[in-house]
Amino acid sequence: LIEDYIMDNPEVILKSLEEMRKRERLQEQEGAKKNLIALEDEIMRNPTDPVGGNIDGDITIVEFFDYRCGYCKQFFTALNAVLNEDDNLRIVFKELPVLGPSSDLAATAAIAASRQNLYIPFHNRMMSLKGRFDEKQLFDIAKEVGLDLTRLRTDMDLRGVQGMLDDTKALANKLSISGTPAIIVGSKIVRGAISKDRLKAMIAAARE
Repeated sequence: LIEDYIMDNPEVILKSLEEMRKRERLQEQEGAKKNLIALEDEIMRNPTDPVGGNIDGDITIVEFFDYRCGYCKQFFTALNAVLNEDDNLRIVFKELPVLGPSSDLAATAAIAASRQNLYIPFHNRMMSLKGRFDEKQLFDIAKEVGLDLTRLRTDMDLRGVQGMLDDTKALANKLSISGTPAIIVGSKIVRGAISKDRLKAMIAAARE
């Protein structure tokens, strides 16, 4: 009887699968919400993460991003616009290379750049870059912002640098983040680029 019903109504299978996927998404979201609270220190105050803006700001914005991600670069524009208006924001940068070897290379170079206290200039220059980039272009930018290239290459090979990337990927998995950008403000997490106005609304809500 069941087989006959399914054969006569195949859309039931699709509906069942859609319902199953919806339940899985809800479970992931609930798990991510719990981990957002449980892992607050790792998310907001990991001492190895690069920090920008006002390090004593009353609101922390956390961004998981990839230097090859066009949507991340859209958010970079929105974020800078908000930073120009609000000098009480603290930014935590989470390198999450998900778009291939070039992304991995750029993220590794950025973390290594932080060892020369030049993370922010390198980050800003990379995020302002249009289109694709290769290794030569990446090191040209590193030189342009004042990095010692010999030291940079040495630091990029350090186990601790790769360990930071691995830790960020593990954290992203716990928060059900599989793509970039992902933005956390207060107790809210958004997956995907958001506008300046929406970011300002999230900041205002977090302050309240």
